[in-house]
Amino acid sequence: MKFNSEHAYKYTEDLSFPRSPGSEGEKQARDYIIDSFKHKELDVDIQEFKFSTFPLSVMARFFLVLLITMQILMYLCYDRNPLYSVLISFAVVSLIITSTKWRKNYHKLYDVPWKEKTSWNIIARKTKENATKNLVFLAHYDSKSQTLPAFWRATLFGTSLVGSVSLIGLTTLLAIYKFIDWPVPVWDKSLLFYLCIITNIALFLLQLNKSGNKSPGSLDNASGIGVLLELAKILPEEMNNTNLTFIATGAEEDGLCGAVRFMEKEGYKYDKEKTYFINFDGPGAEGNIIITSAYGIPPFNTGGLLTPLSLKIAKELKYPVTKGYIPLGAGLDQFPVSVYGFPVITVSCGKLFSKIIFAIHSEYDRMDLISRHALERAGNLCYKMALEIDRYF
Repeated sequence: MKFNSEHAYKYTEDLSFPRSPGSEGEKQARDYIIDSFKHKELDVDIQEFKFSTFPLSVMARFFLVLLITMQILMYLCYDRNPLYSVLISFAVVSLIITSTKWRKNYHKLYDVPWKEKTSWNIIARKTKENATKNLVFLAHYDSKSQTLPAFWRATLFGTSLVGSVSLIGLTTLLAIYKFIDWPVPVWDKSLLFYLCIITNIALFLLQLNKSGNKSPGSLDNASGIGVLLELAKILPEEMNNTNLTFIATGAEEDGLCGAVRFMEKEGYKYDKEKTYFINFDGPGAEGNIIITSAYGIPPFNTGGLLTPLSLKIAKELKYPVTKGYIPLGAGLDQFPVSVYGFPVITVSCGKLFSKIIFAIHSEYDRMDLISRHALERAGNLCYKMALEIDRYF
């Protein structure tokens, strides 16, 4: 049975309304997905969970304030005590690198008593007798709007990253020159001052970003749920040796909370050597298929065998495909999955320089962004991947 992009488009359209975590819209989306799974004769579980908004609303902002403070101190110490400046530079580098990697101990922050919310994971299963493998598809169903569109957030993150790296490198180099009594350029303090100002302005502006409930979230991530629901309809008939799990995760936009809670409760039930996770996040935009299998600084690869398999099948289907990489500043449900040791990739679609970067997390994330062709390509790719895993892995 082939993937039907019209069905996926209809699911996407039906879910295109504001549905931020904890809102009535999220509950409406939850009930729609539950009914859709049940109509496909799948075994459905609803995992209700509570989570603290502390990591995203407090810790993330505290990190930015700490980074601003350390970089100001790094500049101030440059003229007074070069050695301290170098030590602070190394501390800033360590802080940035540490912040880009997901860790299991982060999960404890979701239990901190701070503005607690409730959300739900909807889990649908189709088990096969004597199956030896597991294939898990997931996509988040919540949405959010933000004060700063994705383009400006990406610009500010990029500016702060480049500025921080430049400030750290130059401060360290010039401080070493001063420490060993080598001549330094006359413009040293002026350049470091302007680098410090530009970097910290970018970090400060990121502090002004706030979340709301104005985005219909057609691309992010009703389109992911659309692909997920259509695969849940067609794949159980095709698979023989693989247990299937389809998860619509809640509260992804509040810090990947649904994926965190699912892995905490269910992760131990899966064999790491025979389980594969495929996440959908924004697969409905026209453009290349994007396979994200690495994140962090330095890059941490999460895809395992899924990465070459997806690229091979995309090439066979003659689909344009690129490898995605997230250094910092954004999150995907694959992050909490990866720290449990499972191979996982995220499938998206789109073009780097297009209107989607202005629309994501805004009221303009509507159905005019959605391409039936893109849904079909993402669905067909994962349909073929599932069959290969079932037959050959």
